[in-house]
Amino acid sequence: MNTQYVATPTNMVAQVASIIEGYGMGALRALAQEPVQNSKDEKSKRQVRVEYRLHHRRSGDGGEYHLMTVTDSGTGGLKGAVLTQEELEARGHQLKDGENWAAFEGQGFTEKTGGEGGSRGQGKSALLYHSDPEALLGDGRERCLMLYDTLLENGEYRFGVRYANPSDRIQSPPLYNDEAKAAVQREYPVGDDLIVSLGLEPLDKPGTRVIVPFLKQSAIDAIKGGELQRWLQRCWWRAIQVGDLDITLVDEDSTTKKVQIPSWWEGNLWTQSDLRYALADDIPVGEGLKIKRIVLFHNPELAKDEIDGYGAQYQGVQLLRNQQWIETLDIRDHVPPEHRAGFRGFAEFDRKLELELKKSERPQHESFDGRYFPVSQVRQAIQNAVEEFSLNRGWKKAARTHEATGADQQHAEDFLTTFATTGSQKTKANNRGPMATTNPVTDWKCQLAITFPDPKTARVNWGDTLGNVSVTVDARPLPDSRWVRVELELTREGDRTPVRVHTLDTEMINLSEVATFGDYKIIRGRANAGQLYCPEPDAYQLRAVLVHNGRRVASSTRRFYLGVEPPDTPSSYPYTVSISARNLSDPTTRRYRSGDELGVQVTVKNRTTDHMELLLNASLEDLLICDEERVSIDGTPLGDTPNVKVGASERICLQTPDRNRQMSLDLTSGPTNSTARNLTLEPGLYYVRADLRLPGSTEVIAHASTAIPFEVDPGGQRPDLPFIIEGIEEDGPHPMWDLSLRTDGRYVLQYPVKYPIYDELPESTRSSSRLAGRKAFIGDICANGLVEWSLDALLTGDGSRFEILKESQPAGANEEAWTRYCERLELLEQRFDAQRKDSPREYDLLKRQTVAEMLHIFRGLN
Repeated sequence: MNTQYVATPTNMVAQVASIIEGYGMGALRALAQEPVQNSKDEKSKRQVRVEYRLHHRRSGDGGEYHLMTVTDSGTGGLKGAVLTQEELEARGHQLKDGENWAAFEGQGFTEKTGGEGGSRGQGKSALLYHSDPEALLGDGRERCLMLYDTLLENGEYRFGVRYANPSDRIQSPPLYNDEAKAAVQREYPVGDDLIVSLGLEPLDKPGTRVIVPFLKQSAIDAIKGGELQRWLQRCWWRAIQVGDLDITLVDEDSTTKKVQIPSWWEGNLWTQSDLRYALADDIPVGEGLKIKRIVLFHNPELAKDEIDGYGAQYQGVQLLRNQQWIETLDIRDHVPPEHRAGFRGFAEFDRKLELELKKSERPQHESFDGRYFPVSQVRQAIQNAVEEFSLNRGWKKAARTHEATGADQQHAEDFLTTFATTGSQKTKANNRGPMATTNPVTDWKCQLAITFPDPKTARVNWGDTLGNVSVTVDARPLPDSRWVRVELELTREGDRTPVRVHTLDTEMINLSEVATFGDYKIIRGRANAGQLYCPEPDAYQLRAVLVHNGRRVASSTRRFYLGVEPPDTPSSYPYTVSISARNLSDPTTRRYRSGDELGVQVTVKNRTTDHMELLLNASLEDLLICDEERVSIDGTPLGDTPNVKVGASERICLQTPDRNRQMSLDLTSGPTNSTARNLTLEPGLYYVRADLRLPGSTEVIAHASTAIPFEVDPGGQRPDLPFIIEGIEEDGPHPMWDLSLRTDGRYVLQYPVKYPIYDELPESTRSSSRLAGRKAFIGDICANGLVEWSLDALLTGDGSRFEILKESQPAGANEEAWTRYCERLELLEQRFDAQRKDSPREYDLLKRQTVAEMLHIFRGLN
């Protein structure tokens, strides 16, 4: 058979180096991890066997080098069609599950759908990286090479070559059957006068063998010296223990070493009454996910066992996904130094949580991205378990805590209800019985649109025009009173008094209507119709305010920068997703009873300057609210308020199975005008989830979730409040407040009852002020806690909590003060990435200003 190399313009040598040198724990961990993972993903039998073997070879001119072979069995081999470049291009480089040969020969563009790891080229790179022909030939040419043969379960034999010199080249077509078997037994001319002495026996069991010739000295030393064996143990001991893997290393003199389980994990002793171990299992971590088990161990006679020069491998708690070690959680804050050498731990997760964690796993499979929602909860749960382990062994002393006193709790509930529940929830519905209904509350939204002179930036000059100023008004469901007033205002950042620009009255005939204001020219002098008076260079805001039945119901702000530079677009959090979930049947509560209607709206923000097409998935348990919904959203000019788009909106009638059956039998109930979809659930705590992705990518770039307590009290003092309050009793230096996340997904705000300020304040005073005495202390820590609670969600791209704070305007609040407060919240969200890192003092000042606005508003509500 005539074969040739099909080349691509890729500098494969540089690409491989870039991938593998991105591993925080080095190339040997990649070599131990990636080939085994690929084999494990394609298992066809209960156990997969993987063998790393070293072979000594001589070249024709007497030079010496080594081959390394990595051979698996118990797999189906590199099955699937052999695809040409033309066939791949016709498919858009998308592969089907089971097309393993094409996936193995692809690099950087294939999508592996069937495996647990989906390493997207990492396995090939880990092998190619350790091939270095130049070390033998000394010709100064950067090259790397691997050859591979596979025996399929149908008896077909294949042999292929990947050669980078430095462009990426694949031998096409491969050799088959007798030709393939003959090739592995003799010298094989790769090209460029490069000949590899293979001298191997053909495979006799279904599986795959990868041959890495001209092996780097670092890999040779790692095999001979045992370092590769140690990395293999660290990565795969659990899979070996449960019988999924068998891994051996064979030296060039046929000395065989089997990768063993670490001595402290032998025998599953944590399931027995061995006091050296502690076991916690089925630990909830929010959103209905569970840690399957956390196992902790301490033996004072155990010596430290780490490969020096890298992060902790054993000395901490290993996080295992699909029985593979991903990262080790640092425990130094919870285990005293004198006990750390003898400490070991690991954590495993249930299937549902593993799938979520996989979304956050970095391509190198050696860490989880803490911005993704379950990761911080998992880490917190494990830290709690280690803390308890330390306490039980007398290494540390627990801080005594208790529920806040009745007075403090009442103060906190008063403050939190003001700022973390929507206005409609503050007014009780009338005559609500178990089966009664009320008119659904209207959810008002508005979006102010502007065309800037330069669509990429909000920077303008005098004489420029802000074009096509309009306000999109959204009301779901439509209210009985259809007229809404749209007010357009202008202000400078820091000003307390806006200037009214224009007002339009709009009738809501449809769910969404547009109020058009036209163009506005920026001038220095007195403003007439169609002009904006801006006297000095500064940051300005154009604001749209909706007023319905005399009450302000929504607002939207756009910023422009006159003669000054706007802040940069955030790089880490360019997109956010928010979920608004409301009980439309009973606006006074976030808890739901059978028959209640849940209103869900998912919105997306685009902080980049480019128009984007994003994919949105949202669900309530098994009910899809939207599936791969394409959200087309315009870019945000540099420095402007982020563009927002409604991605999905749904009304859902929640029912218990008994009620659903009763309604089916009740022939007198008659037709309903509701457009809500029915969802039958057992009583429990459920979650609306939303994920945002870029087309063609599986990586979640933003995630949001919100809890739906259905026919249950989810625990805590107030399920519709963002956190519970606890006091710390003991003496000692404690911060004024601390907000932490518990394993059940609930936040707790703790404060020391012996904190000097709190201790000296009177519990009650004769003053009628809502911020007198200890009320002021509780209000201050609750305000700070609410800001931190909102920012914590932003780490995953979840802007829902900011929306709750902005939409919770209480009756009687000063309109201007509330507007300034909402603008502070918008700035906190907008500047979360860049200013928080580059100008932390300015960002901290913004947080303090936001807290001050909250306290000012609260004090004015007497």
